[in-house]
Amino acid sequence: MAAIILSILLVYGIIVIYKSQKMDFKIESFFLITAIFLGVVYLILYTPYYAPDSAAHFLATYSKSNQLMGFGRENEWLIREADRSFFLRFGRSPDASIQDYYDLINSFRFFATERQLVDMEQVTHMDYYSPIGYLPQILGIIIGRVLGLSPIITMYLARIMTLLAYTLGLYNAVKVTPIGKGVFVFMGIIPGSLYLSSPFSYDAMVVITTMNMIACIFALYKEIGSNKVLIQTMVWTFLVGATKGGGYLIMLPLVFILLFGEKGKKRKVCCICLIVGIGLISLILNDLILPPKDIEFFQMGYANSSHMMVMDGVKNPLLYLHMLFVTVKRQAYGLALCLWVPHYLPVLLTLPFVIVVILYSFLEIDEVRFDKCKRVILLVTVIISFMTTPIMLLSYTPKGSDEIIGLQSRYFLPYMIPLILFLTKIPIREGGKDDNRIPIIKNLCMECFAMALIISVFFLMGEHLSR
Repeated sequence: MAAIILSILLVYGIIVIYKSQKMDFKIESFFLITAIFLGVVYLILYTPYYAPDSAAHFLATYSKSNQLMGFGRENEWLIREADRSFFLRFGRSPDASIQDYYDLINSFRFFATERQLVDMEQVTHMDYYSPIGYLPQILGIIIGRVLGLSPIITMYLARIMTLLAYTLGLYNAVKVTPIGKGVFVFMGIIPGSLYLSSPFSYDAMVVITTMNMIACIFALYKEIGSNKVLIQTMVWTFLVGATKGGGYLIMLPLVFILLFGEKGKKRKVCCICLIVGIGLISLILNDLILPPKDIEFFQMGYANSSHMMVMDGVKNPLLYLHMLFVTVKRQAYGLALCLWVPHYLPVLLTLPFVIVVILYSFLEIDEVRFDKCKRVILLVTVIISFMTTPIMLLSYTPKGSDEIIGLQSRYFLPYMIPLILFLTKIPIREGGKDDNRIPIIKNLCMECFAMALIISVFFLMGEHLSR
């Protein structure tokens, strides 16, 4: 396994170095090369159920695949016997040992031998979530089941579908956005993001949908008169509302950037109303109408529980703000680091990623420019998003706690796009297009980023292949 990973890294490094010698090496091409090669490395390095709550997400995915295959509600928690045995062996050990890798290899079969359906563990609270958040992995599982493929092939087919959706989805966002292409690229392939590129989870779809919504809003600002871009923006906004309970619609204040477009006032207001309206429709449809009536949104919390509820934060905002302040004071450093690299990687490895993202964003020549007013909208969106996201974690927080429990850095990844753009898109450099050194420095940034990714994989290999 180590030999395979090292071979992939070697080929990846050679391709990046070769391509970066050319002045026309596009950041989009760098993204595709990195997402494919490093995505496959992470696919190999991490076992099928590695991500947080992957066991519950896998069971929910399998249940939703049953629904799409026409199973009735009474049969949605059935699973092939072979898949159940595979899950019981590997689904409870996300921190894999070297023995788990050997067992995975030894379990390889092309076709499943035990195809009879049996009961699986029910995680009924996950029924609340729309299938859209799990769609790529659902398709992978359905294909594996229809063709009678073995559990290991079915599970990895689901992960490959997720990785494919992640790569193509983010590539589309990079192509669409007229500003900050480098920020979209680098934030999509930092170790913390690659970690989310192929798990059993809705996190990949969260990244895909939010980045495309942001990119389309920026594109609509550039082409406010384009109905095609407007429709794309509305589609991605609807998908954001259908993923993970629609919580990331909190970023919709970004649409007020459209007020500063070049077209007439009516067109701008119409676009804003349509985008916000489709977001609200998606939220109502996927949170209130489509979920089973007997299932509550567990992240809102439960009455008569020993834990808090979201409404506790709404009714007592001063208490919530105090808890948020304490949480930030105690956890901000660790959350910020883990956003870029997993917690078991050296802290210093964060520096090259941060430096490259900021430097490249400063040097990048964008199709549009954000002046002070638009940058203020970026900042306001970030502040609102950062302050309100933790409220959903109150349901994990015991009553009487002085801090919010359960915050993870991945929750804040989509907010990094507008935050970095706010910090870096300052009109301090004029005439940059005529500076011949800029393409050389930008290519060097991509080389350094690639080398930092390779180094991070070496540390990951030491962590995962030595247990």
